[in-house]
Amino acid sequence: TVANPRATKAFVAVIVVAGGSALASSLYQLVVKPVPHEWMILAALTLLSFVFAIKVPGIPAKISVSETFVFTSVLFFGTAAATVTVALDAMIMSAWRHRREPLKVLFNATEPTLSIWLASQLFLVIAGAPLGEGPRDANSLLFPVLVLSLTYFLLNSSLTAIAIGLQAGSRIISVWRTHFLWLALNYLGGASVAVLIVQNSTTV
Repeated sequence: TVANPRATKAFVAVIVVAGGSALASSLYQLVVKPVPHEWMILAALTLLSFVFAIKVPGIPAKISVSETFVFTSVLFFGTAAATVTVALDAMIMSAWRHRREPLKVLFNATEPTLSIWLASQLFLVIAGAPLGEGPRDANSLLFPVLVLSLTYFLLNSSLTAIAIGLQAGSRIISVWRTHFLWLALNYLGGASVAVLIVQNSTTV
């Protein structure tokens, strides 16, 4: 496979516009329909979680607990709060790692933003409302949260793998299997902890 710079730029542009639109919509929703300010606690914990990331030998990435706080934000406060949380986290991390590559910063900031926005929208279709709005039986949480975590994982990992594959001229499925497949456990683990938090709390 040959690298395709034009296709890469076109793909990145689509993701940046879509992710930016999701962020703008979420900010608007927080203004017109504010959620409890406690969501900022989860946002702060998400931003701080990179300090506790664990490097796994032989794997080109780190395990982070940030997904736990992101999923908890969705469960308690809905799409807008979670989307803004992910956008802030991704923007800060990307600017720190790729400060001399503005296109990478934009893509890395907007891609997970778009992914969590879409995943949480699907979650709300299934769950009906943020789970923090009232007590729910643990069994009723399992399927919608599973859909949330797997959708977020698949979108986040696949969109990034597509960008890498187009830029490097590599097979996208090979990129995904090598760099992202193992991360499914991280997302599922984070979702499990988020369910426990919601199940055992009435407030953040």
